[in-house]
Amino acid sequence: MDYEHSIPSLAQQESSVCSLLELYEWWQNWGNYDFAGVAILERLGEIGAGNSQAISTLKHAASGRGRKTSSTAFYALKKLAATGDEMAKEAFDELQKHKQEEALKQQRLQQQRREAQLAADAELMGITVEQLKGRMQQAEEERQLRILDKGGKKQYGESRFSSQDRVICLIEGWKYTNQIGIVERAINSKFVVVRFDDGYLTIQSDSKFKPI
Repeated sequence: MDYEHSIPSLAQQESSVCSLLELYEWWQNWGNYDFAGVAILERLGEIGAGNSQAISTLKHAASGRGRKTSSTAFYALKKLAATGDEMAKEAFDELQKHKQEEALKQQRLQQQRREAQLAADAELMGITVEQLKGRMQQAEEERQLRILDKGGKKQYGESRFSSQDRVICLIEGWKYTNQIGIVERAINSKFVVVRFDDGYLTIQSDSKFKPI
């Protein structure tokens, strides 16, 4: 068995933060296996209370790219913070804030990519982005219809509407409020398919419409 495979056992027996940090430095430079780093970080979380170097190491590791080691360091730091260790709490709060900021940044980037892809697709199709979004939403609603088309009447009861009924939308604060639509399918009282004059298709319950 090579040295790295003995690290979990060595880490668990170690009671010195300084020695653990040296072991961690060795693993960062020459280690090949995540399990060794995980074992060191777990032990560091157990004995590192009040030690600024231990907390700094855990914080740095929690921000790293290694999935297993970053997760281990994150929860080790969280556990230290929960014990009332002020340095650990401060570090954990900063880490949380950083992770939230990164998550928001990623969400914005993903949204920008989606919008760019939508614009490119709409241009290829010769339509506007809004028209493409409308088509996509209609396709999704029609997919949901196929899922809901079985067994709904037993659960929700018959709809009070019939196909081709003209109805007025009662949903407040929507662009289709008080607009007239035509019932395309009355699946049950919970799911009624209505198409408005501009072609927009929606699925709502009976209570969202009134007959004309």
